Amino acid sequence: MTAVATNHLDTLAHTRKLAQVGPRVLLVVLVVVVLLAMLSVVQSSAFGQDDSRSTVLLRDAVMLAPGTVKLSDVAELSGASALSLSELTIVELPAGRGGADVTLEQVCAALDKAGVNRARVEIHGYARCRVKILSPAAPQQPVPADAPVTTDPARPAQQAVVSPTSLRAQVTAMLERSAGGDAQDLRITFADADARVLDQDVSNLRMEFEPIASSSLGRVPLVVRAYQGDKPVQTIRLIADVARRMDVLTIARSVARGQVLQADDVKSQKLFVTDARNAPIVDPAMVVGQLAVAALRPGTVITSEHVRSPILVKKGDTVMVRCIAGGLVITTPARATEDGFADKRITLINERSRETFTARVTGPREAVIVVADSLLEAAAPAQAKPGQFTAPQVAPAPTTINSANRGGA
Repeated sequence: MTAVATNHLDTLAHTRKLAQVGPRVLLVVLVVVVLLAMLSVVQSSAFGQDDSRSTVLLRDAVMLAPGTVKLSDVAELSGASALSLSELTIVELPAGRGGADVTLEQVCAALDKAGVNRARVEIHGYARCRVKILSPAAPQQPVPADAPVTTDPARPAQQAVVSPTSLRAQVTAMLERSAGGDAQDLRITFADADARVLDQDVSNLRMEFEPIASSSLGRVPLVVRAYQGDKPVQTIRLIADVARRMDVLTIARSVARGQVLQADDVKSQKLFVTDARNAPIVDPAMVVGQLAVAALRPGTVITSEHVRSPILVKKGDTVMVRCIAGGLVITTPARATEDGFADKRITLINERSRETFTARVTGPREAVIVVADSLLEAAAPAQAKPGQFTAPQVAPAPTTINSANRGGA
């Protein structure tokens, strides 16, 4: 009996100790959980963690002045994380060099050095970007303004006299058909190492051309197969550089990221363009008043990737929405649930009914939606007719109704 009593007392004492220690343990566990959550938030806000759709697309070829080659010079950037890296230095190109290649490996190394999490920034594009250096002493280098279209300054003899029965003539004709448009506006060049094979006479052979790339501009790799009768006699791999001379808009002076472009910031030029994926903008009205997505250097050919409309509606703004139905225009306020640019459709919420709907942004804190006449008449008094509504009859203030011109809103 005494031993049992002693064990019972020991158990009670151990239980009291656990009761005292338990809250402390729970407090320590809670602190650890909070610290882990804070660490996760900090990690998710680091480079590349805030935008899973950020991409870096290495270009095929660019032309730059001597100096620092930045990421935005050799790659197309999309997504907030990628755009924030537009000024990242990739390589230095001193004056006097004819050019260099910027590889995907160099881009990845620069991102790693900057501490970017590459798991959240996708890197695609060409394996290398060919960078050609503009020389101040030779302004007529490739891609100059107002350059003659019938000669290539880098290889003036290449387009001078070409035998119509040569492989060069046949490949050039095929590339001109593939690119379309006026052949006089095209500049097609090949590597000097391929000159001997291109100048051979193929009049007694049947030729097959197989372009490897889907693009008709830029670097176009192709396979050429020669047949004598039904016997294949030669397989040749070539790379052609195809550029189209066209009117473009370029940056006249340095533009900072987020800056509103003015008329003095752009100028019109005729340049050879090699990027078929992003068509250059030729109308100044489509650029002036837009925001620069990234820092733009003088001479940059402006595409839709470089500019965007300014934000006219911010998330949380009260937006005046004009609902057009037949001969009526009903104006009512709603709350924006997202940012909106000009002509963008955004989602709004009616704070009285808590219903959501979409409308097209037309101005600062303004949007328009077109609704069916039947929906509007169902919501109006039975005796009301189009053109006879007054604001109190259709909806309570601050909703207002105006008659609309059926010829257009």
